[in-house]
Amino acid sequence: MTNRELPWEAYFRRVMFQPHCPLIELAASLNTEHPHVAIDCGCGTGSAIAYLAGRGYQVHAFDAHDKAVQACTERFLGNPKVNISEATFENYTYPSANLVIANSSLFFCEPTAFDAVWNRIATALAIGGIFCGDFMGDKDSWAGDPTRTQTVMTSDRVAMLFSQFDILKWVERDELGMTALGQSKHWHTFTVVARKLSQ
Repeated sequence: MTNRELPWEAYFRRVMFQPHCPLIELAASLNTEHPHVAIDCGCGTGSAIAYLAGRGYQVHAFDAHDKAVQACTERFLGNPKVNISEATFENYTYPSANLVIANSSLFFCEPTAFDAVWNRIATALAIGGIFCGDFMGDKDSWAGDPTRTQTVMTSDRVAMLFSQFDILKWVERDELGMTALGQSKHWHTFTVVARKLSQ
């Protein structure tokens, strides 16, 4: 175990039993496509998986961190509604789905690969399906931090991603706040819930 991994272990322990993001309930309620199939990008310890599987979704979930994958594998052992993979945004094989969740995870996509990753996510999402996720803004404390691999966006660039979507909810957070580990930082994020209209 290296020092670089220790903060992630602490993070996973802290969020292990936290509830799912409330916007996931909105996204699930807006998804009228059947059968219900979801992708959870950067699934962490599985709070979104638990909610969606409980609503009858077939959930395909992935995370790049082995501790997260281990936690979810143990948590959903024997559940035929859940498929867990250890993968990055760049190498995951995205199945067809009508709901894609990417809560506080797309931040960590390799910037040079983001456009290709987004194209694969958008292609996997069925017409009429729902995307629910967050993007890091350029005023965030972590933006430009050379020790972090992350994609940073302006509001205009985020809006361009959804040219073939109907944006149902858009929330810009631009404020001082706390991380899950209790550290102060300035948050600048864009949260989007949108319905895909065309390929």
